[in-house]
Amino acid sequence: MSRATSAMLVLLLAVTGAVLSGCAVAESTAHSSSRGSVAQLVRDIAHRRADDIDQWARYAENANYGYAAQITLVGIHPHEAAELTDTLGTLEFRAVSHIENMGLFAAQSQEYTGCYRVDFTRYGPEATSGGWGDRDLVDEFDCPDDVAAVAPPEDTSTVYVIPDGAEQVVSAALADAAAGATAAGIADGIRAQLAVPAGEREAAFPVDVVVTADGSIGVAMGDADDCLLVQRVDGVVATVSAPRVYLQPGELGCRAGTALADLTPPH
Repeated sequence: MSRATSAMLVLLLAVTGAVLSGCAVAESTAHSSSRGSVAQLVRDIAHRRADDIDQWARYAENANYGYAAQITLVGIHPHEAAELTDTLGTLEFRAVSHIENMGLFAAQSQEYTGCYRVDFTRYGPEATSGGWGDRDLVDEFDCPDDVAAVAPPEDTSTVYVIPDGAEQVVSAALADAAAGATAAGIADGIRAQLAVPAGEREAAFPVDVVVTADGSIGVAMGDADDCLLVQRVDGVVATVSAPRVYLQPGELGCRAGTALADLTPPH
């Protein structure tokens, strides 16, 4: 074999290896993109809270953040959750990733379809190995031949809101409250004046009122995400702004007493 022929053969083998290597890289990238897209969706909804796996499924269906892979919800499996930290259920996803790989001679493309499952508690995804990496958050399994999209059940739960104009209604009620007024009487008067929420499934948050021995009055409506606090102290009515940390579960919370508490920031 001539020296020129040997050189051409080496070059041909190198080119062939590069092309095959390119295909393998593209397939590996498509696989990574498939898994990574589902993991990113999980991260995007992880800050939410839910009382059942159906709610997590609705969060996932409404994410739509433009992931690299096409993600389809294909399974919703509830679990028995006796404790607050128990697993509520499992969601299953199919993710199809299409990667364009420019070869040496022609444009090539690779596609990978993966199926993944993710467990959720009330407080977010239950990472499979205690971390937030792609492999921690999602567990891959073989896609069944009959895998198909599923739709979460319609949400029929009540959505509690602070009605429009509630701050003005509460402030006026406290300004008009007579000496000796009871917490129940003040709460009834406020409820009677509140606007009726117009949104589908919406209802007004309960009105919480406290009257102290010295005649101070505190009113609260809402939750940790949206809390209205109003106080009357020494005859002066004022809306109270509480640091968010105080409104969380286990802290003061969105309660009438919080409107009268010392709310100096902890840090």
